[in-house]
Amino acid sequence: LEDELIERFAGRVGHHDGVVRFGLRGDHPSRRSALWGRVQAWYVSTMSPALVASRANDGTEVAVEIAGRGPPLVLVHGTSSSAARWQPVRARLEASFTLYVVERRGRGASGDGTEHSLGLEVDDLAGVLGSIGSPAFVIGHSFGGLIALEAVRAHAMRALVVYEPPIPVRGPVYPDGALARFEALLESGRDEEVVVSFFRDVLRADDAMLARTRSLPSWPSRVRAARTLPREVRATDGYAWDARRFADVSTHVTFLFGGDSG
Repeated sequence: LEDELIERFAGRVGHHDGVVRFGLRGDHPSRRSALWGRVQAWYVSTMSPALVASRANDGTEVAVEIAGRGPPLVLVHGTSSSAARWQPVRARLEASFTLYVVERRGRGASGDGTEHSLGLEVDDLAGVLGSIGSPAFVIGHSFGGLIALEAVRAHAMRALVVYEPPIPVRGPVYPDGALARFEALLESGRDEEVVVSFFRDVLRADDAMLARTRSLPSWPSRVRAARTLPREVRATDGYAWDARRFADVSTHVTFLFGGDSG
C-alpha cells in the first residue's frame, strides 16, 4: 500500500538535509491536499519525528516537523524566533497530540521568497492545514498568532489559541526608530545586537530576563532569524484590526496574554 501511494500520488519523494519533500501530481487544490495528507499519514506512521516540506503558492518550501500521537495540533512561532521556541513544551504536547511544528519561511530548513507579506505567511499556514486531511487545533505565538488569526477566517480549525498577537489597537507595536535601528545593525553585520535590541526596546526585557533568554538553546536560532525581523515589523505596523472581518468565523478562538510565568 505504501509503495502504491508513493507511486500513484507522489511525483517525487526526495531527501535533502533531513527533509522529506512530497511533490504531488494534480492541479486541483483539494485533490493535492487529500493526496498529500494520505502520503504524509503513511510516512509519519513509519518514522517519527518526520520533517516534511509544504510548497507554498509562490514556490517556497516551508518545513514542518511532525511528531507525537493524537489529534493534530499546529504550532506557529513568532517574530525573532524559530520552531525551536516550542522545545520547552513539546514533550508534554506530543503525549496528547500529533504536532505539526511549522518552521516559518526564512528560517531553518524552510526556504524564502523574494517578497514578504502577512498574506504569504497566511498562505503558508493554509498549505499546512490543507495537507493534514482534517481540521486541526492551532496555537500561534506573537506574529504567528497574527498569521493564525488571518488564516482562521478562511480555513477550518478545531480551535485556535493565539498568545500575545501583535495587534496595534492602541498605536504602533514597535517604538519610533526601531525599524531604522534594526536595519542599521543588520547592515553592519551585527545580527545578535538586533535581537538584543528587540528584547530591550520592544519587549522591555530587563537584564535578568535577557540573560535568561540568551542562555536558552533557542537563542542561536533567534540570531539566525534576525534578518526576518524588519519585514515583520513592517507587516505588523501595516496591520489594521477590524473585528467585523471575523463575523463569520465559527471556530472558538482564545486570546492569551501574560508575562509572569517562568
